[in-house]
Amino acid sequence: MNMAAAPKSAGEAILRLSLDQISVPADRLRALKPDQAAAIGAAIAADRQYDAIAVARLPGKAGYVLVDGLHRLEGCRAAGLAEIDARLVPADKESRRRQEVLSAWARADHDAFDKAAQVAAMADMAQVPADADDEVVASAMIALTAGWDEIACEALGISRRSLFNYLKIHRFYTEAQKALLRNVGMAAELVPLIRLAALPPEDFALVWAIIEQRPVASIAEALAMLAPAPEPAWAKQKAKVLKQAASWQPHELRELIDELRALYRAATASASGGRGDA
Repeated sequence: MNMAAAPKSAGEAILRLSLDQISVPADRLRALKPDQAAAIGAAIAADRQYDAIAVARLPGKAGYVLVDGLHRLEGCRAAGLAEIDARLVPADKESRRRQEVLSAWARADHDAFDKAAQVAAMADMAQVPADADDEVVASAMIALTAGWDEIACEALGISRRSLFNYLKIHRFYTEAQKALLRNVGMAAELVPLIRLAALPPEDFALVWAIIEQRPVASIAEALAMLAPAPEPAWAKQKAKVLKQAASWQPHELRELIDELRALYRAATASASGGRGDA
């Protein structure tokens, strides 16, 4: 079956491999999105056009290990194809990780946890300590990517604080929590994930229970449920008056009672749409 691939660079060999020859490593930076793989599979089935995936041949290992192109690989599988075009890249771990990071940055379909995993991989390659502050992290990553292609330069256009925050959510959330947030559509934005991670443990547990039960559509909505309901204005006025009344004379207390009655009537009338007692 004739399957066209993207143009290759001069001298770059394109291999035709059986899907069964390619293994997928467990520590990939981007999670598989079944809907995306299915859509790619439908497009491949329709016109047989796709970019060649990247694979490496590990010393002493049979077959090939996937470096870049998981959704294309699964798309071809969904389209019923037995073979796929692939380009061979260097097999050493650093080169494979660099290839995966750069390829992932070039796409706009990754969620916050995908990007966080990519940032963490870059920090690991730069040998940034786990407890490093955001300035050290950003400086080390920029130094690491000096000489990388334009994709890396564009990727590091995000702020230094964002780089540090991506590392934080990568390290904070468990894999099970990441999977749940992806499943309920709450893994796309960095800021709500940071706000949730910054909660005290007892508050985090309460908000997480809300998310697990799925009565909310977003993390922001779940966080709002944690906050106490705003105190009515009349209740604030009452508290202020009662505090002042501690040193009042009897006639002043009678005036206080009259004032409280007025406040109660006003609140009752407001609650009933203006039909309170006269």
